[in-house]
Amino acid sequence: MSGEGLPQPCHLRGNRRSPEEALVPALIVVGLLLAGGVFFLALLRSNRAALETEPGDVDVFTH
Repeated sequence: MSGEGLPQPCHLRGNRRSPEEALVPALIVVGLLLAGGVFFLALLRSNRAALETEPGDVDVFTH
């Protein structure tokens, strides 16, 4: 078991780029940020009162 057939980590190969597998998590993060921005803009355009409500102003159990 000398480990000759095992691939070396990126930092030992001198490769400073992130691996190709990092593309999928990056796309997920970008997609979530875009979805949050679209939701915020939709809420801003359609129901501005929801953004101007303080947490203590509305009792959620009475309506």
